[in-house]
Amino acid sequence: MNEARYTREMRLRAVRHLPADFPNQVIRDARARNRRSQRNRLTVITAAICVALAVAVHWTITARTNATNLEMWSKAANQIAALEQTI
Repeated sequence: MNEARYTREMRLRAVRHLPADFPNQVIRDARARNRRSQRNRLTVITAAICVALAVAVHWTITARTNATNLEMWSKAANQIAALEQTI
């Protein structure tokens, strides 16, 4: 059996086993996978932005809280020093 005849025979066998719209199914599946991939990419980007925003907000709130606490402790230390001088 020559190669061309063998190839033709294999194609005929494949056609008998595959549904008529097999190429369309393959294309639809590939497009669906591409859409899922794009959605996953969008999800990852959104998650990264959310994490960055959460870190930035936490850093800002922590810095503000630390500044307020240091100011309050400074006032308390000044008041203690003033009381110690009067005693």
